[in-house]
Amino acid sequence: MPQGGQWTLLTASAAVGVAGQVCITYGYKYITARAGSLVSTSRILYAVILGMLVFGEALTWRVFAGGVLIMMSIVTVTILSKPEKEP
Repeated sequence: MPQGGQWTLLTASAAVGVAGQVCITYGYKYITARAGSLVSTSRILYAVILGMLVFGEALTWRVFAGGVLIMMSIVTVTILSKPEKEP
């Protein structure tokens, strides 16, 4: 159970997380569904990179392989998808 100042940090962390999600959801209003799905998928890669840079997490072969699969899926969707019609 959090104690003392930990409640403040926990509340701030929750508020920042909710605010970030609200901003992402609001931003989807201004891009196409395809672009939104690509942005959403690439967030995982950014999280891994920030984890390595900020928290010193190790890049294991599993994480690397997952990143390669994500990048391959993004490239495949981009190449194979038909252009969307402008509204």
